[in-house]
Amino acid sequence: MNKYFSFKYKIIFVCSLVIAFCFGIILGNFNKDTANGSLFGNESTRDEGYFRYYNMFRETYKILQNEFVDPQKTDAQTLLSGAIKGMLQSTGDPYTDFLSPEIAKEFTVNIQASFYGVGIRLDSRNGLTVVAPIAGTPAAEASIQPGDQIIEIDGTSTKDMTSLEAVNLIRGKLGTPVSLTLLRPGVLQSFTVTLKRAKIEINTVEYTVITNGVDKIGYIKLIEFSEPTAKEFEKALKDLIKQNPTALILDVRNNPGGLLTSVAYITDLVLQRGLIVYTKGRTQNENFEYRATPKNTLLKEDLPIGILINQGSASASEILAGALQDTKRGIIIGKKSFGKGSVQKTRELPDHSILKYTVAKYYTPAGKTIEGIGLEPDIEVDMWFDTLDEREKTAIIQLQLTNLIPEFLKTNNTPNPVDLTNFYYLLTNEGFIIKFNSMNSLIRQHQRINSTDVYDLISDNQLQKAIQAVTKDFSQYKTNVQYFETIVEKDK
Repeated sequence: MNKYFSFKYKIIFVCSLVIAFCFGIILGNFNKDTANGSLFGNESTRDEGYFRYYNMFRETYKILQNEFVDPQKTDAQTLLSGAIKGMLQSTGDPYTDFLSPEIAKEFTVNIQASFYGVGIRLDSRNGLTVVAPIAGTPAAEASIQPGDQIIEIDGTSTKDMTSLEAVNLIRGKLGTPVSLTLLRPGVLQSFTVTLKRAKIEINTVEYTVITNGVDKIGYIKLIEFSEPTAKEFEKALKDLIKQNPTALILDVRNNPGGLLTSVAYITDLVLQRGLIVYTKGRTQNENFEYRATPKNTLLKEDLPIGILINQGSASASEILAGALQDTKRGIIIGKKSFGKGSVQKTRELPDHSILKYTVAKYYTPAGKTIEGIGLEPDIEVDMWFDTLDEREKTAIIQLQLTNLIPEFLKTNNTPNPVDLTNFYYLLTNEGFIIKFNSMNSLIRQHQRINSTDVYDLISDNQLQKAIQAVTKDFSQYKTNVQYFETIVEKDK
């Protein structure tokens, strides 16, 4: 018996040593991994303060759950969703965000689909800002402009509101009203417009030929860069080429962007070769190059090209303009663009909420970053409204909030000079002190709401300048085309 127990205890003792040894190895590896910031030893958080701050987070969570005055506001979903949102917002990146399941539904709406809204593209970089109104929508009809800041939606402050949260409030049932309180640059007072939600359907390409007696200028207006835009543009360009244009104008004003693949395809049709755009991120997986190839190009290299941009030209619009500007293939006319040059990725979480976060930046062929900077035009031209003083801008906004112009046009569909003069005196008597030319421009804006005209050469002074630049003044701007075959390392 004694020998048996002695042998038995020896086995137990040896097994205990082996277990202790193995446990020591595991514990040692765990300590080593946690010292490197990894909880499970597979990945590093790259942050030595991870556990210290994580414990602070847990302590704060417990305190709120146990002691906060309103227990209905301290359920796990509310607190932890808020914590995730705060974590993403702490990056300071306006395009990195947490989307609740409800907001995520809005985000995943296909940009080709129709929806009920007012037709504005928003950004939350500096408050809730209008990137661009969509042509032919209630927002455009109400003369909402790029750069307008929305400070209230139906009386609710937009402070700290993301663009997608705002979209969720603005969209709604067909025909129902929504009120937007706006601040406009150069105008001291805020103003409120009430719009009726409408079905928003976006035709992404419009084109025609502009003649000035001598030249035939192909004109293509790009509303956005969605999936069908590339093929629609190709069809438009081929149709214009058949008419032997002497120049081409691409209009991306108020175009908020869209798909990178779409703008790369379009640029390949007008640029002979070399880099179009490239992306650079933290990991190799986010680094891409898009190049033009001679076989895809539809245009002759000597055909003058003008590109119209403004504060509402963002993202893909800036890629197109930047590629043509860097290569000296086109002349940029208008105002400085918006400055959206980053790439986002999304990750769906188990409850169908979405993480949206920035993974890379766009760079033009010459290595310039667009993000937060924008593109400067080669020829800067203000639109007529931007040239006015503050007093007249305010008067125009107040006039647009009335029905005076629509009522005038009901009885004067094609007003003659006498009609216009009488209406001008009426406006003056009503207290709207504006220039006669300003009144004419406003009337033409209203006339174009239901018009099929692609352009308005009378009031659009930026388009007038673009035509001049690609025709009689083209020799002043023409330079040798410069293609970029390799990436230029700068502005990183």
